[in-house]
Amino acid sequence: MNDYRVKPGKGVSLLSFFGALAMGLFGVFFLLPMVSSAGAGVGPMGSAQTAFVLIWILVAFGTAAYYGYNAFSERGVSMLDIEPPAAPPVSPPSRATPAADFDERLRKLEGLRRDSVITDAEYETKRAEILRERW
Repeated sequence: MNDYRVKPGKGVSLLSFFGALAMGLFGVFFLLPMVSSAGAGVGPMGSAQTAFVLIWILVAFGTAAYYGYNAFSERGVSMLDIEPPAAPPVSPPSRATPAADFDERLRKLEGLRRDSVITDAEYETKRAEILRERW
């Protein structure tokens, strides 16, 4: 069964790719040297800062890889896969006999005349038309 694939467009993917790439480079060339210099990497707070910067860099480059693949490849990676709705069940063909169909149509026509929806002349015309049909 074919699924519907939802993925970002080329424009959004390009913009996100360059944004995430910039964030990763910012982490490598600004945040990482800042944390490792001036003793910021020493002690419990320093190790938490270093871990944060490393996670920052991994997430930024991972995001850049995802959006880069979507921007520069034909297929891309979907963000969401949706199954198409199931086809409604097919009802079996009606096994009503032609006589039952005529009877039903004549009764319905009689009801329309009784409720004054159609005139007596319209009733007679339609009744004759129904009776002329081949049984």
